[in-house]
Amino acid sequence: MQQTAIEGNKCALEDLKTVLELIDNETYAGAVANFQGTPGMHTRHILQHYENLLEGIQQGHVCYDKRSRKNQLEQDREFALATLKQHLAGLESIKDSCIIKPPLTLQVRVHGDSEDDGVELSTTLIRELLFLQSHTVHHLALLRVMLVQQGYTVPEETGMAPATLHYQKQEEELLQA
Repeated sequence: MQQTAIEGNKCALEDLKTVLELIDNETYAGAVANFQGTPGMHTRHILQHYENLLEGIQQGHVCYDKRSRKNQLEQDREFALATLKQHLAGLESIKDSCIIKPPLTLQVRVHGDSEDDGVELSTTLIRELLFLQSHTVHHLALLRVMLVQQGYTVPEETGMAPATLHYQKQEEELLQA
């Protein structure tokens, strides 16, 4: 099960890599009409969630709210691609032994105007991997719309949930039968 979750995340990051390879740095760092943020900001957001998980596995504690928010990730497409490759390697290095480690602690801020650090709860590596895959697909959908609006041809399946892709494949097979 864990290997499946790891593979799902690797596929989502490969989709992000494909998107980043379609565009130049000006598009990556530039504003898009009718959207909050830039493609680079969405990419930074995705990659720093992976950074927090990969570091959190070692510490036994994950907090996605305390991201470093590295500006270079928002501005430099090549730096983002290099970081993405590091995260792919990090996912590859997760061993099956992680599954039998004690549960992770997840810290989550629940109110933006609160002074406390939110709540802590137990979680598992698989649950966090599934969250990151879903989170990445969500941001890929936003990136796809941003780039299509600017005239880029982005693969149609970019930003589609695995369940949607599976459903579409089944429907296509039924039509061909």
